[in-house]
Amino acid sequence: MSQCAAYQTRGIPSFCLIKASDFTDNAVGVIHTTGPKLSRLARKYGRLVPVLRELILRPDTPLDADVKTTIAAQLDTAKGRFAAIWHGPGDGGGL
Repeated sequence: MSQCAAYQTRGIPSFCLIKASDFTDNAVGVIHTTGPKLSRLARKYGRLVPVLRELILRPDTPLDADVKTTIAAQLDTAKGRFAAIWHGPGDGGGL
C-alpha cells in the first residue's frame, strides 16, 4: 500500500494532500475500533505514516513550511500511537 501511495503522488503535489487527508479521516477512526480489527488497522496505518510524512515534506507540496512541520510532528505522534496499539503493552517491538 505505501509504495502505491508514493507512486501515485509523483508529479502531482496536491495529490499527496488528498492522500494525507484520506489517511487522517480513516486513521482517526481507529480509536473507535475494538477487537482484532484494531491491531490490523493500526499496523496498516502505521506503515503509511513515513510515506505520507515524506510526501508532506517535499518541496513541491503546496503548504507553508510551518504547516509542513506541524503535520510531520502530528504524523510522528500517530506512528507512536499505532505502534503502541499494534504491539501492546510490554511488547517492545516496532512497526
